[in-house]
Amino acid sequence: MGVLILVIGKHGQLAKCFRKLKPDACFLSSQQINLCEIKKIQEILSLYKPSVICNFAAFNNVDEAENNNNNNLINSEAMRELGKFSMARKIPIIHISSDYVFDGSKGNYLEEDRANPINQYGLAKLNGERNLLESSYSCLIIRTAWLYSRFKNNFLEKIILNIIDKKELSGADDCIGSPTSASSLASAINKIIPKYLNDLSLGGIYHFANQGSASRYELIQEIHNLFIKNSSKKYMPLEITKVKNSFFNLPAKRPHDTSLNSDKILTTFDIMPSNWKEELNKEIINR
Repeated sequence: MGVLILVIGKHGQLAKCFRKLKPDACFLSSQQINLCEIKKIQEILSLYKPSVICNFAAFNNVDEAENNNNNNLINSEAMRELGKFSMARKIPIIHISSDYVFDGSKGNYLEEDRANPINQYGLAKLNGERNLLESSYSCLIIRTAWLYSRFKNNFLEKIILNIIDKKELSGADDCIGSPTSASSLASAINKIIPKYLNDLSLGGIYHFANQGSASRYELIQEIHNLFIKNSSKKYMPLEITKVKNSFFNLPAKRPHDTSLNSDKILTTFDIMPSNWKEELNKEIINR
């Protein structure tokens, strides 16, 4: 029998990118496995016999997570059930976590740096990591950051739609991170899977983000400039207002600098993340 990859989170941007590389994987949507229904998770997973489970599902709305218990159920409690299933069936798990497990006080975070989330989303993601590490047979956790793609409902597409609609653009210069394309992360996971399945001692926590860092303001500037330059239609350049994050009056606190250091994944799996500007340019050209 070949390797069966079971992917949870079928309709998310990462799964859509991964499907292009692994069309023969089994993809489950939230209709097929609802991570809010904690007691049903193991029962549903038992219908499959995967070689590895990739959890790409998450509650990703940082502001809604402040007061929505689905954040805790999906990002934290469900991970314990995944871990129990993994242990019972001796099936390894690859799980996607977040830069928001950090408080943003230093930037260029290493895997061993102290996690200290400042919002409910980050706390749930951290607890999810811990639940998997404590309960699973083997797990490999990849923390990533500021994920975007050419698919709908992500930061890149929202900014492009604003440019097309000639809406005002404002970006915070005090929120810094590592913009990362979902396609580059999917490619990294595709390379990791065979090596990890061949040697489960490679499990643990890794960071994967495109190289370099940017503020939200700088990211919006780059999207704006690349889109106008590469678009087949002519769009008028827009003025981008530089603001502080407090300008947006958001429910959830945002960490100052959660840029990630990806050296460990390079040395362990020989995966070199490309520069964030190069990756963004590629995504915009190919959208």
